[in-house]
Amino acid sequence: MALLLLFKVISFTSFLNLDLWAWFFGQITIFQYYTPNLLRNFGVGTPNGSLWTIPVELEFYILLPVFFLFLKHISIKVKFIALFLFSAMFNFLWTSACESGESILDKLIEVSIFPYLYAFLFGGLMFLNWSKIKWFIEGKICYWFLIYGLYCYFADALPGYHLDDWTTLLANLLLGILTISAAFSKISLGKVLHGNDM
Repeated sequence: MALLLLFKVISFTSFLNLDLWAWFFGQITIFQYYTPNLLRNFGVGTPNGSLWTIPVELEFYILLPVFFLFLKHISIKVKFIALFLFSAMFNFLWTSACESGESILDKLIEVSIFPYLYAFLFGGLMFLNWSKIKWFIEGKICYWFLIYGLYCYFADALPGYHLDDWTTLLANLLLGILTISAAFSKISLGKVLHGNDM
């Protein structure tokens, strides 16, 4: 709030506005999607636009062990595939059922694990099968960049949060492969930061 005061987005009288306090308490809960009108002129329309990912990440760490505990008698690859399919289908159904995206339920779903779980699990499946698939990913960034670019161009598809159809799902998965390929194509670039993370 100090920065909002400093940049004159709010004034001291704004602290009398209950909407500001609702926003403040929303920022420390899963209701981070709420932004009152008095903050809409700041940045991209919300002071903490990128922080919506934090509750999603926390849900990954909390809910995945719970899912896997309930499915403990099933092999790990089957768990990943089953949850991947569930998440992708959930995203398709949610996208087709969500007309305005303005209801509280829609906004809660948008900051939940379910629409994004498939991408996380796809990475997990790649990790579990790395010894079998690394030969066509490591050092192949140019190929994957070409495949991704051609796919997006000819399928008229772009990656996105909402899976309107299978072309968006495939664009997201190809982007994931391209990213992993980039990480494993020029490994020496990791030395530029001298062991520090960005």
